[in-house]
Amino acid sequence: MSLSDYLKKNNVSDYEGNSGDLSKQTERLQQLCSNIEYKNILEIGFNAGHSAHTFLSSSLANVVSFDLNVRESVPHAKAYIDRKFPGRHTLILGDSTQTIPEYFRMNPDARFDLIFIDGGHTYEIAMADIVNCKSLAHAKTVVAIDDVLFHIHLQQEWSIGPSKAWAEAALKGIVSHESSEVYAVGRGMAWGTYK
Repeated sequence: MSLSDYLKKNNVSDYEGNSGDLSKQTERLQQLCSNIEYKNILEIGFNAGHSAHTFLSSSLANVVSFDLNVRESVPHAKAYIDRKFPGRHTLILGDSTQTIPEYFRMNPDARFDLIFIDGGHTYEIAMADIVNCKSLAHAKTVVAIDDVLFHIHLQQEWSIGPSKAWAEAALKGIVSHESSEVYAVGRGMAWGTYK
């Protein structure tokens, strides 16, 4: 049974748009995590588990997800992920602007090969997530951020903050922008590496 079918079976429909809605984004996420050497992937924004499922089914890596835990989809998706990928997924609940720094304090040697940021949509939260995740990156870590669009006519309310944060992080030399894709109005993604 697919994750979406499992959520439907459990009458869970309270979750935002997700990477599972967009086949091109799912394909890009599969490509980004497909490096056989990748051992650890971090994601901010577990929501209904679609991106975590993509990472776990497309790689041999372990995934650590950070989520605010405000939607009923979270515990159901976590149960599904744990049954399908036992021992490979960790879910940390709370505000990522606090839980990411706390995770680093508790795990100072932890480093991730891929970091996927799809959390809060305000500029402040998106920028904090970009900056805070840098301490968990190594020289070759790929960092991707959802809801980034560089054309004003494609923007939606939820994409303004992440788009501004990514552009500013690139201008300030925090990240090196590699590429971006547009999937629909209000739906896009950018990726690169930390400097």
